[in-house]
Formats: sequence, C-alpha cells, structure tokens
Amino acid sequence: MMNIILAHNHFDKNHLEAVVSDMEKLGAPEIRCYDPDYENFVFAIEGCHRLRACEILGIEPKLIFIEPDTKITELEDLDFDGGVESICEIGDYDNYTIKFDSI
Repeated sequence: MMNIILAHNHFDKNHLEAVVSDMEKLGAPEIRCYDPDYENFVFAIEGCHRLRACEILGIEPKLIFIEPDTKITELEDLDFDGGVESICEIGDYDNYTIKFDSI
C-alpha cells in the first residue's frame, strides 16, 4: 500500500471533472513524487487534480521518483530555488492523502 500526500489541498470542481473525463480516455497519468524514506508515504510534487481523478476512477498513477536535490523549474519561477527535499520539509503534512493498495 502506498499513501500519496498531495502538494496542496485546493482543487477546482470543474477542472477535476474535466481531468476525470480526460483520464477515462487516456488512462493513468505519470506523477513526479519524492520518497522521504517514510514507510508507505510519498509526497506528490505535482498532479493534485490527476491524483484525485485516479482515486475517483480507481486507477493507479505511474509514480516517477525524483531525487531529493532535484530542482523544480516551475517553482524557480516563483523565486523558490530549494530542491524537492526542502519543499517537503516546509510542506503541510495535513494535506489530503490518497491511499493506493497495490502500488
């Protein structure tokens, strides 16, 4: 079993419906994750709507594990130049968590 902690709790209902519709046609998405060596927990670096859509459809995402010092270009645009590990250190551990049984 794998628990995936989402990057944030916010989601847009209309966007989620569109993602679910797309995923029904396209199948499981790839999601970049960081594994901080917590048993059965990983942090999703992206894809909060896609992960919620997976949960709704009962589809398991394809997890792409990245290294702790990986720089996320999208965050550099926001003047955040830390690696993934520092993002997870400042993250909100109360964020929504999705459990996948066979990952």
